[in-house]
Amino acid sequence: MNLLVESLEGDIYLAFEVQGDRKQALLDNQNKPIKFHSLKQIRDYCEGMSIDTALLQHNSAYDEMCGSQSMGQNSMTIDLKWY
Repeated sequence: MNLLVESLEGDIYLAFEVQGDRKQALLDNQNKPIKFHSLKQIRDYCEGMSIDTALLQHNSAYDEMCGSQSMGQNSMTIDLKWY
């Protein structure tokens, strides 16, 4: 499994299981996406899972501050190198 973590705002992260073109959020007991508040919290949650790669993706801070028309298109992806 590949893990993709999306940084939404300062302390809100969503984690997704990615297999090929399929992207599925990690869900709680009520089938709602789990909101994490730190990368450590995600790493602890995923401990024991079979994860091949973990990537962090976040939008450009410039786009967020200035409301650029390219909002969401200027994202950066970082290999977390957890596994």
